[in-house]
Amino acid sequence: MIDSDVFVQALQDLGVNFFTGVPDSILGGIIAELMIRRVYVPAVREDEAVGIAAGAYMGGRVPAVLMQNSGLGTCLN
Repeated sequence: MIDSDVFVQALQDLGVNFFTGVPDSILGGIIAELMIRRVYVPAVREDEAVGIAAGAYMGGRVPAVLMQNSGLGTCLN
């Protein structure tokens, strides 16, 4: 498995500079790394995270939404 800091750095190297999502244990290492780098905004639900990312995009950021596969269904609502 890839280390969290390597994963985050790879995304930042691609230009992603804003991250949001619902905190959970599976993504805990990645979220901890993002919080250290101060580029993560937590959300209560996945659909809220998509809205936050859309606002960040309109503000000139390149966002990414972190979620488990079950969160994808929540976003459709």
